[in-house]
Amino acid sequence: MENLKAYRKEFVTKRGRRVLFRPLREGEDVDELLRFINDLVDEDTFINMTERLTREEESKWLSEQLKAIEEGRGFNLLALHGDRIIADAGVGGLGRRSQHVGGLGIAISRGFREEGIGSEFMKELITLARDFLKLKMLFLHVFGNNERAVHVYQSMGFRECGRIPGAILYQGEYIDDVLMCLDLSGWESN
Repeated sequence: MENLKAYRKEFVTKRGRRVLFRPLREGEDVDELLRFINDLVDEDTFINMTERLTREEESKWLSEQLKAIEEGRGFNLLALHGDRIIADAGVGGLGRRSQHVGGLGIAISRGFREEGIGSEFMKELITLARDFLKLKMLFLHVFGNNERAVHVYQSMGFRECGRIPGAILYQGEYIDDVLMCLDLSGWESN
């Protein structure tokens, strides 16, 4: 895909809700992105962030992501239900000797999990990583106790390729940081 700005995909969830996947937009997404990330922080879900962000911090992050997209170093997609951001995901290339490898991250709002959004979003991310960024391999980190996410990643073809015992302090417990990898050669969406 030459122009990621033109990307759009509609999806109907298992519960019959219409969801739109689209790229980040300059300016207009910042307030809704701020609400989204701060909701995840407040939930204390499986993300590394532990403190709410300010609008200034979110604006800076958005600018950095848009620059990476413009330079072809990565991309971010949003999933929206109506005007509400319900998921955010991105892929960033590592560059230099690892320019064929990218890191992937995804987060989904409470109330929208278990609807097939994660699986459908992952298929789109993997396809775009391969076709838009020309990556050969993806990796991601997942909390060792996040069984739902591990299951989705495995169903997409990711395999565990490393583990750091006790690397994440989550809700008073030390949790393993699990590294999962996907070889994109020959990958086809299901």
